[in-house]
This record gives sequence, C-alpha cells and structure tokens, in this order.
Amino acid sequence: MIYVVNRAMGLIDGGGEIFDKEIIRNILSDYGPINIFCGGINVEKEFSQDDSDVTAIACRSPFLRKLAYKLPLRSKLGALLYILDNLIFELCFVFYFLFKTKTSQQPKIVYCCSLFIIPLILSRYFRNVQFFTWLPGPPGKFAVFLIRRLLNRTNFNLFTNGYPEKTLNELGLIEGKDYFFMPPALNTVFNLSKPQKTHSSDLIRGVTVARLVPIKDLSFLLRCLARCKQAGLRFSWNIVGDGPDKKTLQATIYELDIADIVTISGRKSQSEINTILSTSHVFALSSSFENYSIAVLEAFSKGLPGILRNVGYLPRMIDGGRRGFNFDTEADFVEALKTLRYDRALYKKISQNCSDFASQHNWEINREIFHRQVLKKQMIDHK
Repeated sequence: MIYVVNRAMGLIDGGGEIFDKEIIRNILSDYGPINIFCGGINVEKEFSQDDSDVTAIACRSPFLRKLAYKLPLRSKLGALLYILDNLIFELCFVFYFLFKTKTSQQPKIVYCCSLFIIPLILSRYFRNVQFFTWLPGPPGKFAVFLIRRLLNRTNFNLFTNGYPEKTLNELGLIEGKDYFFMPPALNTVFNLSKPQKTHSSDLIRGVTVARLVPIKDLSFLLRCLARCKQAGLRFSWNIVGDGPDKKTLQATIYELDIADIVTISGRKSQSEINTILSTSHVFALSSSFENYSIAVLEAFSKGLPGILRNVGYLPRMIDGGRRGFNFDTEADFVEALKTLRYDRALYKKISQNCSDFASQHNWEINREIFHRQVLKKQMIDHK
C-alpha cells in the first residue's frame, strides 16, 4: 500500500493533517503495511517510532508552501509558490510510485489526501488499485475540472466531510454514487467521557486552538476580546497554536492592551490540548472559512460551548444555538460571551449538548463507512 499525505504534514500540524494521521492509524492499518510519502521530515519520527508496519519517507524538496504562507493571503507570488509546491511534490511522487511498483508487490489502495493530479495520472494505468481522495474545502474551478474527469474512473473514490458536501450537491453530484460522506472523528484522547461542564468562578476561561495563519483571522478574534474587556467582562483567553502570524498577533495583543488577559501558548501535544480544554469554559474560532472542524469537536468533547464565526460549516456545528453561538461582528461576540458568562442554566444545557454531539464522532463509525466503500468498489470491479 502507498499512502500519500498532505504536503504540509509535519510542517504545519493541525486540522486536515490530524485527520490524515488518524485515518492511517484507525482505518488504513486494516489493509496491511503502509508507506507514507510526504513533504514534511517530521513525519518519519511521527510514525516510524510508534508503528512497525508504517514506513515514512519524506521528500526533502524546498518547502514552498511554507514560504507561500508568509505572504499576504491573495498574493500572486504566494499562489505561484503554492502551485510550484504541488507540481514538485506530485512529480516526485509519480516517479516514486512507478519505481516502487516495479520492485515490490502491487499496492491495493492509494490514499491521496486532497491531491487530484496523482489519481488522474495513475488510475488509468493501475486499474487494480483503488484511489481515495478527500475534498477538504469547496473546490475551485480547476479542482472541479479534475473531479469530473476522475469520476469516470471506476477505481477513483471521492469522499468529503462538512461544507464541501453542499458544493458537490450543487455541482449535480450525488452522495453514495459520485462521492461518500465521512464525518471527522475524535482521537481517543478526546473521546473517553461525556462531561457536563459548569462554571462558578467570576473569571471565565476561554480557549482557541488554531494554526496562526491568515485563514484563521485571529486578529479579528483579538479585536473581539478587546471589546469584551471594554464591556467589563472578566475573563482570560489562551490561544494554542503556532505559525507564521505569531509575531504579528503578539504585536496586536499589546496594541489592543489585552496582554493581561490573552496568551499565545504555542504548539501543544494532543494530551496537553486535552488538559487545556478540560480546564477551560468556552471555545472560539474566528476563521474566515472553516469546514467540519476537528478543533471544535475536541472542544465539544470536553463540554465547551462554542462561539464560532458564521462561515462555512460552523453554523451547522452550532445548530441554531444548541451548542453555542455564531457571530459576524465584535458586538455579536461580546453578547455571546456575556450570555455564557451569566446564564449558567443555559451554559449547562449547551455544554451537555456539545458533549453528546462530540460522542457521536468516533473511528468505529468511520471505519465502517470506509470499508463499505472499498467493498462496493471491489464488487463493481468484479462484475
């Protein structure tokens, strides 16, 4: 088996990369030994020490994607670097794949993460291999072009979770026929209990777990927190994560005079995040786009109500106020935090709803969904 992981894995660890790692450990391990080819050298340490059946191979090409993240969000140069990263990585993989298949037993499954070029090139020539690719966000025009051509291949499998499901339906694709839906699942660190949180202290503790990159729009969150301070709310806030925006965000914290209540604590391990969430009261995200967020699910698993920006899939995670509040403006955020701070009966009810919802997201369910898709494709191939 060959497994292709996101180019940023081991470079920027979070979100989609967490999802990919858990698929390796909880699903793909059912199919035998795994080879991981990726663009992050830390992946070798991540897997090789823990899993004897996993071989991780890192592509030591320049990290063009990391350079692209340091540029403004809609920079043409950033887009160029991102495209070059795709081309270099995919070209490396194609040669690697062809070499491996000549010298070893033919693999049965290739998991391509969010890459479409690889299955487009290889699925035509390796018809007995199943290619699985997942769509993490709404596809651009080029991705739609690739998907439509790949759906004609019986050995190509497209799956998604969250907001892209709506986009695929709008394109005329049918769930179960053209693609399958697999929700994110929680690592067992976050899925051991169903707590009902409450808070009785005067000081409410908030937390945000996110990469410090432009799409998370954490400067907006900082402005919201500054407004909450001005409104007289007593709270502290911990931003857990690291990334290229760290220096800018630290400067913004001092400019807004909130250094006494807001801390950027850096990147943490899964167990450390679990502890931080367990001792917090509220979780917030200010992303300009967000899918079916694993970070939100992890917070929900500890009974933390969400204050989530009204974008992407986040409104469905809040579910009309059952699991917290969506916000568009700084004033919305202030009202949400104020309500959760003072209405303790509502807080307790929302907290229970959050933990109940998170408990439904486990890898046993996802394993069944994935296995059904593999079996369905095998039956089609045998006809």
